[in-house]
Amino acid sequence: MEIIAYPQAREILLVRTEQILPPGGLYVPDLFAAIALRYEFQTAPQGNTSIDQLLDGAKFVTGKLELADRDEAPFEVPIQELTVYNNGLVAIAHKSEDAQAFLNDLFSWGELMFGLRPPIPSESWKNRLCASQIVVQFEQSVDDLLSKFQSITKLIEAQMRLLYPTIGSPLYLKNLTIDYDKATVPSNLDTLVGFFIERRVGVPFADNVIFSQAPLPTDQHSEYLTDLEILLRRP
Repeated sequence: MEIIAYPQAREILLVRTEQILPPGGLYVPDLFAAIALRYEFQTAPQGNTSIDQLLDGAKFVTGKLELADRDEAPFEVPIQELTVYNNGLVAIAHKSEDAQAFLNDLFSWGELMFGLRPPIPSESWKNRLCASQIVVQFEQSVDDLLSKFQSITKLIEAQMRLLYPTIGSPLYLKNLTIDYDKATVPSNLDTLVGFFIERRVGVPFADNVIFSQAPLPTDQHSEYLTDLEILLRRP
């Protein structure tokens, strides 16, 4: 399997703004202006945005985060979007680790500069959701996927139990998507995207270039695709 691209990874933090803002509040336009400046977002909320207006989301588009790699040399990570709602934040980057690093930096800096209160991490992922997209090239054709449906769902369920142990529902075939019955899962998980694989538009089918989306961080998503290709090789 060859990784071709990481189009998008989405980190969703479910937390009300009253839990992360200072108890005495703050002037939100100043916070948003500072976020836009620090991460060099090319589009940012304009005017006197209030907490009440966050129901529809305050969106920042096309920014970057400066990080240090293992050799302590700085490098820049593109941040596609940050959207702030009154009940959560959504960060979008190419890989989950980058979106996570951005949110960590946002709260570390925000605590120092504006008195923001970082959300308490949840080991059970009750306050976090994620999704990622990967474009890969398989050596094996995906034409036999349906004949291996039960084996594929076992691979998916093994990864999902690590992140969302309370999900409970089995997986079903849903069009070209393998998904949970959203009527039977906990309410905080009913917005999870399904698992789906489709041939990349505009690429010859014989090239076996696949677009995949999953409610997993990028690293676990890649592991799942590796296992999937191994499964496809089996008779």
